[in-house]
Amino acid sequence: MAKKKQKAKVIEEDLSRLFSPEFLQKTAKETGFIKRDRKINPVLMFWTLSLGFGVQLQRTLASLRRPL
Repeated sequence: MAKKKQKAKVIEEDLSRLFSPEFLQKTAKETGFIKRDRKINPVLMFWTLSLGFGVQLQRTLASLRRPL
């Protein structure tokens, strides 16, 4: 079980390095996703869409606005 946790930690670190919050913010502004900072955080949206939908495919975009 400890080996799985170590592997998950390595994957998490690699993904965080590849998609840093600074990179995601910059890309969101360059692509027009962000025109001004409001309620939707592009970093949280990216991680929710990237990782959240893989577990349960029944999620909706409305669930992104709900607090955890």
